[in-house]
Amino acid sequence: MGDPAGVTRQLVTYPGSSSSLKDDTTLVGDLAKSWDVSADGKTYTFHLRDGIRFAGPTTRPIVAKDFVYAIKRFLRSQQAGGGGELL
Repeated sequence: MGDPAGVTRQLVTYPGSSSSLKDDTTLVGDLAKSWDVSADGKTYTFHLRDGIRFAGPTTRPIVAKDFVYAIKRFLRSQQAGGGGELL
């Protein structure tokens, strides 16, 4: 788990807690209050919750560009076998 891209992959792929899953294992958004999927299933639009912030020393607000950065970094890790194919 020393690979930062691996940590990002885990945070993007798995829910943070069992409260992120309904009884029927349907995912429940933690940072997104809702999302839309395009008719062709290729584009997802996430509507972020208000007031979400990073934990730790920064505690700055989390914004859409943070997700763009994380996903692009995750996809770059595919070149090194980092699992980008999961997206």
